[in-house]
Amino acid sequence: NLPSLFLWTPCFLWIRRTPDSKKRTGRPKAILQGRKGSDLPSRTDRRRPQKQEVCVGQPEPGSRGRRRRKRRMSAYGGAIVLASGELRFRPQSFSYCGHCDQYFMSCTCHGIPHAHDFNFKCLPRPPDGSTPQMLLRRWCSCVAQSSAMGRFEALKWYRDHASSKLRAISHKRDALNDMVEEYVARLPSDPHLPLLAKAIGIRGAPAEGAPRLAREARSAAASFVAGDWATVTRVGALLLNNAFQSSDCDRYPLADDELAEVFSAIDTLNKVLGLGYSDVGWCLAIENDRAPHATPVDVGASGRFRDVSAAPPQNTQCRCGSTTHKRTNHSSCPLNPKKAQRART
Repeated sequence: NLPSLFLWTPCFLWIRRTPDSKKRTGRPKAILQGRKGSDLPSRTDRRRPQKQEVCVGQPEPGSRGRRRRKRRMSAYGGAIVLASGELRFRPQSFSYCGHCDQYFMSCTCHGIPHAHDFNFKCLPRPPDGSTPQMLLRRWCSCVAQSSAMGRFEALKWYRDHASSKLRAISHKRDALNDMVEEYVARLPSDPHLPLLAKAIGIRGAPAEGAPRLAREARSAAASFVAGDWATVTRVGALLLNNAFQSSDCDRYPLADDELAEVFSAIDTLNKVLGLGYSDVGWCLAIENDRAPHATPVDVGASGRFRDVSAAPPQNTQCRCGSTTHKRTNHSSCPLNPKKAQRART
């Protein structure tokens, strides 16, 4: 009979001996692969670790790499552009109201749904020679950081559909431009012209809005083909959708797989912008303060694209407007009422 103590001992306390015949002999030697493919002992790696190749914008191993990454992000107040075109930034530092052009914490606009009609300002510009893949990845990273548009899984959509969409857009760019030109020619007689003119701020005769809508449609088409969807306004995406919907079905059949991919991309852009912009934000885009990364550059209907290369990033200035100290959290500002109250007490 076994003792009762042994019967009630939990199984994870049991110790299983290893037979002497199966015991390891000698000292194991772990071999790691160095930087240039050479085999180095593990002790050498622990004593003096080899450097690793790190992409631009990615943190390097160790505390020194973390400090270097922090400095690189602080160059634009917390924003970097990765080699893939993706933006890494703190959205609270770059979010501005599209109507009053104020920092989102200082916005006093009324009648706008929560977290709508905001755009990102003072972000680093796309690098020269950016490809459509890089620009589209930039748009997806901005959408993922948006409070309203973040419901759309932009990064997952990019991994699954970006390559096929961009390939189809590249092959059908001439057809898309023809659709836009035909639609622009029909705009003066379009029954929806009064509503479109009102959306871009025309208060006079609706016919006055036709030239501006034509410029907006061409600008949206150029940005859409270039992959720079971040500079397409909501009304621009709507005009692209209208141009495709009203085109000749015989000349541009949806039975064409590539045309179907183009229409699917336009529909995606139109719906995503509809998530982030209200009925008074038709002339807003995700990045409202820079020109499209397209050739040639065509200013849209709202005249929204302004050259801000010479202006310092506004997000590095204090919210009180002072230029003597550069803080985004207003904590060290001498005009901060909370700090003044603490000093009096």
